[in-house]
Amino acid sequence: MIIVRYLIRETVKTQLAVLFILFLVFFSQKFIRVLANATAGSIPGNEVLMLVGFYMPSMAMLILPLSLYIGILITFGRLYAGSEIIVMNATGIGNKFLIRAALYLALLTGTVAAFNALWLAPWANNKEINVMASLEVENGLALLVKGQIQSSSDGEAVVYVGDITGNGKDLHNVFIARHVLRGTIRPNVVVAEKGYVSELPDGRQVLDLSTGSRYEGAPTSLDYTITNYENYQVLIGQRKVRLKYRDWNTVPTQQLFNEKSAQAQAELQWRISMVLCIPLMTMIVVPLSSVNQRQGSFAKLFPAVLIYLAYFLAISAAKSAIEEGKLIPDIGLWGINMAAVFVAIMLISWDSLLLRKFKCRFRRPS
Repeated sequence: MIIVRYLIRETVKTQLAVLFILFLVFFSQKFIRVLANATAGSIPGNEVLMLVGFYMPSMAMLILPLSLYIGILITFGRLYAGSEIIVMNATGIGNKFLIRAALYLALLTGTVAAFNALWLAPWANNKEINVMASLEVENGLALLVKGQIQSSSDGEAVVYVGDITGNGKDLHNVFIARHVLRGTIRPNVVVAEKGYVSELPDGRQVLDLSTGSRYEGAPTSLDYTITNYENYQVLIGQRKVRLKYRDWNTVPTQQLFNEKSAQAQAELQWRISMVLCIPLMTMIVVPLSSVNQRQGSFAKLFPAVLIYLAYFLAISAAKSAIEEGKLIPDIGLWGINMAAVFVAIMLISWDSLLLRKFKCRFRRPS
């Protein structure tokens, strides 16, 4: 119908504008955080945009429902304030056409949100963790630059490497001086003709040196030791070992269905709720958008946003409660979604033709 297409077209324009603004806000926040890490040297500059890109699907899980919610609220509110919907109702076109147009938009947005929440976002989160894990390894090895005297990550030693070959892992003419007394470890100097970088299973990054000498103690004291060695290991860094699927938000949705743990069920219900909230919030916002000319098109914006925030805070709290074992998964987020269904039905029914006739019967004559 022409009216429905008109409502959809006007709402899509507003939704895209809101989506663009929300995208800029969330993108800027993430970009600033990643850029700060890059400035500190923990992330290479050429990896900034890739890491921000991996964050986009998680961001879309939040802004897609909100953009449609605000888009419908503003568009329908403007049509109410401009008396366009009043004219439609006067010609016999009821609110069902508003609901139909809104549900068409909810179906379209929900399809995109389902693909994003159930597949794309977990994939992107897993990629981001893998990239960060590899960067942590590279950052530990990036301390070694040939021809430069550098400080170790703990600040207790200086390192010099004459040359680096073999994709950055084979070292030549290595010099390490530890000048800080710690426990039973005295100041010492280690030199080696060659060595290579390796990482132990527990995340420790070590230098495996060969053919060199170790000088321990103060040269002016009697307790001074010179040790020649064939093989020697020096710890240069420590990174946290990341297990596969360390975070539940990286686990594929299909695998979550087979997991019985509370954390897995909380994550699964969260992803499904990110899709269900679109038609639920759409049904709630349609009656909330009703305003009169004196109120203006933004009259219901504040209470509508409060309802939206209350819903999302409730499902966030329920998700945390499930993860902590304070709420059984069988109730979980489903109870909140059922409450949202009840609120939507009540709001839509409040302005229905049947209820208006019922209220007119009990209205006192003036």
